[in-house]
Amino acid sequence: MCLNNISCVYENEKKYLEALEYHQKALIIKNFHLSNNHLNLSVTYNNLATIYDCIGQLDLVLEHFNLLLKIKSKSHLINHLDIGLTLENICLINEMKGDFAQAKLFYEKAALIRHHNLSSTHCNVIQIEQDIKRILMKIK
Repeated sequence: MCLNNISCVYENEKKYLEALEYHQKALIIKNFHLSNNHLNLSVTYNNLATIYDCIGQLDLVLEHFNLLLKIKSKSHLINHLDIGLTLENICLINEMKGDFAQAKLFYEKAALIRHHNLSSTHCNVIQIEQDIKRILMKIK
């Protein structure tokens, strides 16, 4: 926990390489003590993805979001909103990379989860539908 807190301080100071170092140390300790699909690992994977995003390492962002998704998929029900949020993060990174077909695929998966859990008038449902339309325009 302390290593993550130190990393967050470095992140707030925009010292991303130092933040990355402390998150990696935290991950090593967690991997030693926890199973490889323990939900507590997901926090560190998310933190690492955030730092990699800040330094423009989009492939590493995707790698860590996919690890996060794998853990959440084993820990939560398939339609859990937390899984939908991770799917949306994967969408955004794919969109930033210009991989619009992959972004569309993940947006559609995330939209199914949103529709399953929220009303059709909920702002998050409306937003993801707009995101899908935006991606479709980029694909054309």
